[in-house]
Amino acid sequence: MTCCLKKEFNFFHGDTGVKIDFWILKDTAFDESRMQRRVAKKIGKEDVWFSTPEDLILIKLQWYKESQSTRHLEDIESILDIQLSVDKEYLRHWALAQGTSTILEAEFDKAKKAKMS
Repeated sequence: MTCCLKKEFNFFHGDTGVKIDFWILKDTAFDESRMQRRVAKKIGKEDVWFSTPEDLILIKLQWYKESQSTRHLEDIESILDIQLSVDKEYLRHWALAQGTSTILEAEFDKAKKAKMS
């Protein structure tokens, strides 16, 4: 059986409308870092692993760079709004490596202005 490898896929739970995103990891330093930083949450009796908010922001920056879809920027703004703090040094390191530093800094500026208003 042949299967197409994608970057991500989604699962929708019909009864609740909950959407879960799954990502296929690549053999990169960033994805290795994501795996080391992942966070386990207990759901029922099972440990379920989640990306950190910082890694989710970095993924969204990459997707915005590739697609120019503003939905990814909106997601970043929501994450920055919800989180009490993020590791800006980590974010800046990887944004520089992936060529999204300018976009990240613009999102930091928007978040700062939004919290001041």
